[in-house]
Amino acid sequence: MKQIKLAVLAICLLTGIVGAYGTSKKTVNLYYVQPGARTTDLTAVVSATPPAPSCSGGTSFPYLCRFSTGETYFPNDEVWITEVSIVSTYNQ
Repeated sequence: MKQIKLAVLAICLLTGIVGAYGTSKKTVNLYYVQPGARTTDLTAVVSATPPAPSCSGGTSFPYLCRFSTGETYFPNDEVWITEVSIVSTYNQ
């Protein structure tokens, strides 16, 4: 009886560790923003294409180009800018 209890306990611990390891990996997704979204806006709309031909790598320009997040979005979804990481901006 003790062996069965120990075996069940070992299986539970093993599956718990494997499950925790599987959910600890966080993916990062990159998205474009529709043209005209400023870095000072509250929200932005996801786009399937870049808003400008020259998006810089940084946050020094006033318009958003690309952002990263762990969430999944589709084109035309609205996102809170405060909840994403800005990857690149552009100047009009």
